[in-house]
Amino acid sequence: MEDAGYLSRQGAWENLLAMIAEQGLRPGDRLPPERELSERWSLSRGTLRSAVAALVREGRLYTLHGVGTFVAAPRFERSLQGLESLSESVARSGRRLSTSLLFAREVPCDAAFCTAFALPKGAEMTEIIRLRRIDDCPSFIETAYVPLTLAPELACRMGDDMSLYGVLESEYAIALRDGEQRIGITYASDEESRLLGVRLGAPLFWVESKARDAEGRLIEFCHAVIRPDKVSMSSVLRGGEHG
Repeated sequence: MEDAGYLSRQGAWENLLAMIAEQGLRPGDRLPPERELSERWSLSRGTLRSAVAALVREGRLYTLHGVGTFVAAPRFERSLQGLESLSESVARSGRRLSTSLLFAREVPCDAAFCTAFALPKGAEMTEIIRLRRIDDCPSFIETAYVPLTLAPELACRMGDDMSLYGVLESEYAIALRDGEQRIGITYASDEESRLLGVRLGAPLFWVESKARDAEGRLIEFCHAVIRPDKVSMSSVLRGGEHG
């Protein structure tokens, strides 16, 4: 019985995607009513709802209560390869990025950061917290830290719709060359749910990154929470040498 239910939901999922493609439905277009689709494909409404819910989780559809189900804009694909800034990555994809600067302030450097950045006790960091929107949809909250000794008065130089990497290069002659990233899952806090427009406790990507310059100095530490219904993560696998 479970297998039959799964196959029915899978069939409904495939029918929905095929209908969107065949009818050329675009982001914002409304799907036919649930009753019409269930009768067309001889599916129970419960099965159809399960398939719609799966496509909503995948970011392909969205629903408005009491209004209907609509085609969603494709998720922005964020590559885990390279050190391309978000500004560059979004521009290359043909999407539009806007950024609100929430905080830019100087804060004491804790013991872990002093060790990571090879800074003396009592050093300070510039903390930069930004809300980033793709095509006007809140998608990222980024918190970045840069040693004050490397970029003095950085907090005063940051503003809305500014690239941190761009400011570091143009104002401080710091070019970031390589780094590393770790990705995991977290759950939206009160503030994160408010800023990102998701429910409290909704799953989010958690990305932690470190960026270095050509000399190998750690320049920036950043952590970001990201909406998985708006952004996907991609990576390239390459084969090793065969002996």
